[in-house]
Amino acid sequence: MSFADLPAELVLHVSAALRDTRDILALMRTNSGLYRWLKKDLYQYNIDHENSSGLLRAAKKG
Repeated sequence: MSFADLPAELVLHVSAALRDTRDILALMRTNSGLYRWLKKDLYQYNIDHENSSGLLRAAKKG
């Protein structure tokens, strides 16, 4: 059984345990299904732990 075959709930628990944006991004990049599942978690992590730096970066780039 591969990681991608795990139920979504388990993958979301693993994602919640990650402590760095780079780790969440690395997990998201493993396949498109994980990307879709974890995108919201990545944004929420950025809001909660990185002062919404992703929003500021997007606003600067236009």
